Order: sequence, then structure tokens, then C-alpha cells
Amino acid sequence: MKNLIIASTSTLHGGEYLDYLLPTLANHFSNCDTIIFIPYARPGGISHDEYTERVQAAFSKINKNIIGLHTFENPIEALQNASGIFTGGGNTFLLVTQLYENNAMEVLANVIKTELLI
Repeated sequence: MKNLIIASTSTLHGGEYLDYLLPTLANHFSNCDTIIFIPYARPGGISHDEYTERVQAAFSKINKNIIGLHTFENPIEALQNASGIFTGGGNTFLLVTQLYENNAMEVLANVIKTELLI
């Protein structure tokens, strides 16, 4: 069985970034200590590092470590070996463009279709 969560990551719902979603994320990623984050959408044009830090701050509340996909020498291998993957919102055009530029779009699709991401 595949497990995916689709949610608005820009919605604050009266709290900090992702606060409203943290219980669901904690359950979803219960068997993952480290999660690969795809920061390519860069909301507001922030850097990949800034976006990754923002996501790490949120996920640290549920004791999860975030590593930005952009930091891997081989992003394809990183996706194939990931125990969990998280993609934040922002500019979808940038997200898709960078996934293709890094030859990661097809790999990501295959991982989602064939691997159990928990």
C-alpha cells in the first residue's frame, strides 16, 4: 500500500509552519528518522538552504531529521534510497523544472509508484 499526504504547506491555521499537520506527519513518517526534502519550489524565492532550514525547524518538533535533496551529489540515488520524502509548496514551475534538470522527475515517479514511503 502506498501512503501519500497531500496538504497545503503554506496554510498556518493559527500556528507556525506545518504545526497543524505535524500529528499527521509524525504518524506518516513514524518509521523514518531521516526524510529527504525537495526544496525546489522555493516559496518567495528563498534559497534551497533557507527552505530546508524552515522545514527542519518544523520537523524537529516531531524528532525527524530533514536533508535537502539539493545537498546530495547524486539526487537520483538519494531518492531511490530514501525512507521518506517530503516536498513543500511554492512555485510549481520551479519544482518541476528542477526535477527535470536534475533527471529526478522520472525517478521520483518510479519511487512513488514502486516503493512504500513511510
